[in-house]
Amino acid sequence: MRRLARGATATTNRRGVAWTATPYECGVRLGDAAAADDVIAVLHDLRDPNGDAVVASVRRRTDVYTGPYVARAPDLLVEMADEAVDLHDGFHAPAPWLDRNTEPWGTHRVEGVVAVSGAAMTAKGEAADVAASVLDLLGLHVDGLDGRSLVAATDAHVHRDVDPSLPASADTAYSDEEEAAVLEHLRGLGYVE
Repeated sequence: MRRLARGATATTNRRGVAWTATPYECGVRLGDAAAADDVIAVLHDLRDPNGDAVVASVRRRTDVYTGPYVARAPDLLVEMADEAVDLHDGFHAPAPWLDRNTEPWGTHRVEGVVAVSGAAMTAKGEAADVAASVLDLLGLHVDGLDGRSLVAATDAHVHRDVDPSLPASADTAYSDEEEAAVLEHLRGLGYVE
């Protein structure tokens, strides 16, 4: 055993008492179900460099899921206090948490994800359409956005025009070369075709 963070210890055997699978799983798998209470206590004791709790809650899979595939879920489901911080593969690592704001992860904070469904939803969208869609759902209309709303205007949507606080100007626009570089980068990430 060795010390990883204030109040936390872990086995150096990755598949020993407890381990994480992928950062996207948000859970801990147990090699010994009897260790669940101890692992939960260790997770609740984790602190960041400022002394704040890293973990908001830990729930057993049987308290969250039902059905024939419960055994496929992590034994413990971990909700981080800050969604940008995540447990990563192996409690044996030098640090038991990773700040995604400094590493190239493909996940997001909860408040950064937009999901729209229903009859008013159009078929295909682009990353640039998110802002226009959110503003549309809030009943706001702003001219000059790159994207378009993915939510069809219905009687349920009442629009009001909004004056942007920062008007578009040639000083703030991308040059043709900069715009092409951004577009190529987004294409490489799969956001645009």
